[in-house]
Amino acid sequence: MDVPAVTSALNWPSGSFGVAVSGGADSVALLRLALDAGHRPTVVHLDHETRAGASAEDADFVEALAQAHGLPLLRRRKSELGDFPATPAGHRDARMKLFAEVGTVATGHHALDQAETVLLRLIRGGSHLGLVGMAATTTLSGVELWRPMLRLWPDAFRDYLLRLGQSWREDSSNADPGQRRNRHRPRLTADRPLAEALVRLSEDARRLRDELATHAPTLPSVVEMDVIASLPPLVAEYALRRWLQAAGVPGRRLSPALLERVAEMATDRAAPRRMQLPGRRRLMRERGVLRVLAE
Repeated sequence: MDVPAVTSALNWPSGSFGVAVSGGADSVALLRLALDAGHRPTVVHLDHETRAGASAEDADFVEALAQAHGLPLLRRRKSELGDFPATPAGHRDARMKLFAEVGTVATGHHALDQAETVLLRLIRGGSHLGLVGMAATTTLSGVELWRPMLRLWPDAFRDYLLRLGQSWREDSSNADPGQRRNRHRPRLTADRPLAEALVRLSEDARRLRDELATHAPTLPSVVEMDVIASLPPLVAEYALRRWLQAAGVPGRRLSPALLERVAEMATDRAAPRRMQLPGRRRLMRERGVLRVLAE
């Protein structure tokens, strides 16, 4: 989708917000699009202190960019925020701590990122709910995250930056094959129809999830087997997932295989009557009812 055709249709936060700017083309394009839309966001940058000092050069580039447009800047080094490990998860946690200083932050995730996310979840064997991918807006760890560019492809906004005469930084770690995403990106970049199909899959999965959320009943703390048996299988699975999470089972650990076993226990009297669950919980069935007990 061409950037000029969608610029006016991009969704932005209604109040003050920050834009996470790494210095790469995607985040720089996001900042310039925000300026085009009349916003004056805070530029938010985290120096991960990596790549033998190159990350500090990225930080200097972002600071100069903010100054050129008269924008407020929130710049931090990762070590200033705490003792985070030098791993993707550690970097992510450090960014979220920095974002919390602003409260509402727009990030430069785009359609190719969405395709990668769905592909990785497919490879890991994720359920149809996991294939939903990234949401345009979400709240995580108290931070309101916005992703205005999820419908844009990188070639579109790189052309946009070139037309503006706007430079950006290239992060050499994006070519590191040791990172799982980087191993799949060249294939998706070369095969646009595949990437677009993955994005459509995420949209279909989101519609399915929304339908399930509408039609699945909220189960009481003690559930009768007959109630679960009366529901269509996908609706029953969604209702059980929500019920288990309300009982303290971590949602991220509710794998498709585990939910299948729970559904079997909830509908088949010949199935085992006890099951250990994540989060130090235990599922029990007796006399046709199920309940979750804390260890």
